[in-house]
Amino acid sequence: MGKLLVADYLVTGVINRFEVNAVRQNIAITGETLPRLVATFKSQFQIIESSTGKIVLADQVIQKIRFDEIRREIPSTERRYWTDADYKDLLFSKAATEVGNAILAGIYPIKVVKVSSTGVVLNRGKGVGGKQCLVINQGEAIIDIDTGESLGGSEEQVGLVEVTSVEGKFSKAKIIFGAGQIQYGDICRIQKTVQKEEEAAAYPRVTPGW
Repeated sequence: MGKLLVADYLVTGVINRFEVNAVRQNIAITGETLPRLVATFKSQFQIIESSTGKIVLADQVIQKIRFDEIRREIPSTERRYWTDADYKDLLFSKAATEVGNAILAGIYPIKVVKVSSTGVVLNRGKGVGGKQCLVINQGEAIIDIDTGESLGGSEEQVGLVEVTSVEGKFSKAKIIFGAGQIQYGDICRIQKTVQKEEEAAAYPRVTPGW
């Protein structure tokens, strides 16, 4: 099908989780216990090279939004007439951005295109603002003696950077550690801080009602 569509890659995936949980939060000053709503969206996907059928990337994205965080991000004047659908749209929009970034990074990894003593420039703009990225130095590629196919190469983590400003097609990041080791062409992978599902608390489920 990929060849018929003249596509280099095919992306397949499923949405296997969408739920809203009620999380109870204790307020120490007043002694009250207040409910907080947390919406979760999970999607698993694969990137397949159409010419060979090889799976280039298999990954998942878990996106959460909390009502109290939304109150800080979006002014009440903008949320005044919001309905359930508006909150769902916000969650889907954030999740779509994360999935899109993961797919793009799987095909065209984020790379360091300029290095200074305190910061770097990355070849990726929208979608990486405020995120931390592990900086990876890739060793020489290992080639299969029979097929001539690249089997990948050794990888070494050489640093960590945090994106501080985003332009249209590039972004600037400060070096948290690894100054002097990060080089032009190094790959950057967005650091994930998603809590493992098996470690998540079993919150009671409720019908979305923002």
